Amino acid sequence: MKNFNTRVELIHDANGSDYAELHQRMSAAGFGTIIRFNNGQSAHLPPAEYVHSTNSAVTAISIRDKAGEVVTAGLRPGLSFRLYVVEFVDWATHNLLPS
Repeated sequence: MKNFNTRVELIHDANGSDYAELHQRMSAAGFGTIIRFNNGQSAHLPPAEYVHSTNSAVTAISIRDKAGEVVTAGLRPGLSFRLYVVEFVDWATHNLLPS
Protein backbone atom coordinates (compact mmCIF):
# COMPACT_ATOMS: atom_id res chain seq x y z
CA MET A 1 0.00 0.00 0.00
CA LYS A 2 1.21 3.50 -0.84
CA ASN A 3 0.61 6.31 1.65
CA PHE A 4 0.65 10.00 0.80
CA ASN A 5 0.56 13.00 3.07
CA THR A 6 -1.00 16.13 1.55
CA ARG A 7 -0.90 19.63 3.01
CA VAL A 8 -3.16 22.36 1.64
CA GLU A 9 -2.87 26.01 2.57
CA LEU A 10 -5.53 28.41 1.32
CA ILE A 11 -4.10 31.88 0.79
CA HIS A 12 -5.41 35.41 0.25
CA ASP A 13 -7.83 35.86 3.18
CA ALA A 14 -9.21 32.32 3.57
CA ASN A 15 -11.63 31.87 6.46
CA GLY A 16 -13.01 28.99 8.52
CA SER A 17 -15.85 28.22 6.12
CA ASP A 18 -13.35 28.02 3.23
CA TYR A 19 -11.47 25.35 5.15
CA ALA A 20 -14.69 23.55 6.15
CA GLU A 21 -15.68 23.33 2.47
CA LEU A 22 -12.17 22.21 1.55
CA HIS A 23 -12.37 19.44 4.15
CA GLN A 24 -15.70 18.20 2.73
CA ARG A 25 -14.34 18.12 -0.83
CA MET A 26 -11.09 16.43 0.17
CA SER A 27 -12.94 13.83 2.23
CA ALA A 28 -15.30 13.05 -0.66
CA ALA A 29 -12.25 12.53 -2.90
CA GLY A 30 -10.68 9.99 -0.52
CA PHE A 31 -8.33 12.23 1.45
CA GLY A 32 -8.70 11.51 5.17
CA THR A 33 -7.77 13.47 8.27
CA ILE A 34 -7.05 10.48 10.51
CA ILE A 35 -3.77 8.61 10.43
CA ARG A 36 -3.75 4.96 11.50
CA PHE A 37 -0.80 3.38 13.23
CA ASN A 38 0.47 -0.19 12.87
CA ASN A 39 -0.63 -0.92 16.45
CA GLY A 40 -4.27 -0.17 15.58
CA GLN A 41 -4.42 3.26 17.20
CA SER A 42 -5.23 6.37 15.22
CA ALA A 43 -4.94 10.15 15.55
CA HIS A 44 -6.28 13.32 13.92
CA LEU A 45 -3.87 15.11 11.62
CA PRO A 46 -3.27 18.86 12.03
CA PRO A 47 -5.75 21.14 10.22
CA ALA A 48 -5.65 21.09 6.40
CA GLU A 49 -3.41 18.03 6.36
CA TYR A 50 -4.64 14.83 4.73
CA VAL A 51 -3.59 11.25 4.20
CA HIS A 52 -4.44 9.20 1.11
CA SER A 53 -3.68 5.47 0.93
CA THR A 54 -4.01 3.38 -2.20
CA ASN A 55 -2.99 0.07 -3.72
CA SER A 56 -2.71 1.58 -7.20
CA ALA A 57 0.54 2.48 -8.89
CA VAL A 58 0.26 6.24 -8.43
CA THR A 59 2.95 8.82 -7.74
CA ALA A 60 3.15 11.93 -5.60
CA ILE A 61 2.66 13.93 -8.80
CA SER A 62 -0.63 12.19 -9.62
CA ILE A 63 -1.85 12.66 -6.04
CA ARG A 64 -0.84 16.33 -6.25
CA ASP A 65 -2.82 16.68 -9.47
CA LYS A 66 -5.87 14.96 -7.96
CA ALA A 67 -5.75 17.12 -4.82
CA GLY A 68 -5.22 20.24 -6.94
CA GLU A 69 -8.35 19.48 -8.94
CA VAL A 70 -10.36 18.98 -5.74
CA VAL A 71 -9.12 22.23 -4.22
CA THR A 72 -9.60 24.23 -7.42
CA ALA A 73 -13.14 22.90 -7.99
CA GLY A 74 -14.52 24.71 -4.95
CA LEU A 75 -12.14 27.61 -4.58
CA ARG A 76 -13.85 30.89 -3.77
CA PRO A 77 -12.93 33.74 -6.17
CA GLY A 78 -9.87 35.60 -4.96
CA LEU A 79 -8.39 32.62 -3.11
CA SER A 80 -5.35 30.65 -4.13
CA PHE A 81 -3.60 27.70 -2.54
CA ARG A 82 -0.33 26.00 -1.80
CA LEU A 83 -0.13 22.23 -2.00
CA TYR A 84 2.50 19.77 -0.78
CA VAL A 85 2.42 15.98 -1.30
CA VAL A 86 4.89 13.39 -0.06
CA GLU A 87 4.82 9.60 -0.15
CA PHE A 88 5.70 8.08 3.21
CA VAL A 89 6.59 4.64 4.50
CA ASP A 90 6.96 5.28 8.22
CA TRP A 91 6.00 8.11 10.51
CA ALA A 92 6.15 9.34 14.07
CA THR A 93 3.96 11.86 15.82
CA HIS A 94 3.88 13.99 18.93
CA ASN A 95 0.84 15.35 20.70
CA LEU A 96 -1.74 14.56 18.01
CA LEU A 97 -5.27 14.13 19.29
CA PRO A 98 -6.45 10.52 19.38
CA SER A 99 -9.34 9.73 17.09
